[in-house]
Amino acid sequence: MNLLTLAEPTTSKFNARFVLTDSGGVQRDPKQNLVFPNVVAVDDYLWIAETESIPYAYITGIELKEKNTRHFAHLKWRNAYTGEMYERFFAARDALGAYLKKPLVEFSDFLEERIENADFHALCERFDLQDHEDLPQRTPPHRGLRCEACDSDGTFVEYAAMFSILVYSSISPRKPRIHCAAHNRIHGIPYYLLTICTGWLGPGIVDFPFVSARATKAIQKSVSKPTFWFLNALPALLLLGLLVGFLLN
Repeated sequence: MNLLTLAEPTTSKFNARFVLTDSGGVQRDPKQNLVFPNVVAVDDYLWIAETESIPYAYITGIELKEKNTRHFAHLKWRNAYTGEMYERFFAARDALGAYLKKPLVEFSDFLEERIENADFHALCERFDLQDHEDLPQRTPPHRGLRCEACDSDGTFVEYAAMFSILVYSSISPRKPRIHCAAHNRIHGIPYYLLTICTGWLGPGIVDFPFVSARATKAIQKSVSKPTFWFLNALPALLLLGLLVGFLLN
């Protein structure tokens, strides 16, 4: 059971569509007006289409912000398995592009009530988690995790990849998973290879060092130390080779 990748609820207590913004409320993708990410809230967790499910017990707060004519919200939560803090900025907009405040206020009021009344026991009962053994506590990291694919001993990992060529570059959303060493290699190595083979082509070269580091970290616990350090150094060697080739030409 991975609390960060629960299925999209078929029924909801609250359902809304928002656009993702930066920290100043500016919409990230101007083409996103007609295809908003879903936010679905149920009794125990919040489900966000673009990222993952978030149990209310790990949401640390939501703050409504305003800048110029832009109304937007700042959602913060903690990874249930690592304790790492995450955040999202989002806004509600109509068909003409105007920023709407009312949907944000309604969502904030709903969420604050759920955060205050978050109940670990209810979450255990809902997903058949016995005696909290499989349930991360409020002070992660949690131990004793089971692989989602085979139910053997597992660890929490986040996969990421980058594809870049000519004038196009794309970074995949993080994919939180609980995997054993074998399934970690099966899932993580393709992400790493895609990043290494294409991430440095085109405009992606700016983010290449950071995404390649994340892709390497995702498989750190399932490969030997010499292999990990080699894979970790390979992106730097590629960039160094490109720099030397550029200087020699």
